[in-house]
Amino acid sequence: MRLFFIPPLLLSITSIVPLLAAPNPATNEICQAAKDYWGCVRAMDGISSELRQIGPLQVDWSVWRKVNGSYIVPAFNSSGNGFYLAINCSRGKINVSGREGVWKGWNSPVKGFEYELVEEFCDQANSP
Repeated sequence: MRLFFIPPLLLSITSIVPLLAAPNPATNEICQAAKDYWGCVRAMDGISSELRQIGPLQVDWSVWRKVNGSYIVPAFNSSGNGFYLAINCSRGKINVSGREGVWKGWNSPVKGFEYELVEEFCDQANSP
């Protein structure tokens, strides 16, 4: 018998996707072809977004979700490719998902915009 270990953050992605998914099938069908899928979903369902440009990333500040002590949000790179971004404020680390939704691993910020992202979000998350 084989035992498989599934890291908690991998399980977290499966628990957050339904929170961020289109709430009705009609919206999902209409928005599938849109270049900005999440923007389309929000517009169709009347949800306002708070997109912030931080370096080459666009992050929707309105949909951060806390999962297992870290915060997860969908983001887009400068090419418009979507991925999940996670921040662990207590450790000062960031993590991103690859194309298949698998997390790449926790790393300390390296580039200026990564420091800015962690600082800006964690200041907000830790404020009363």
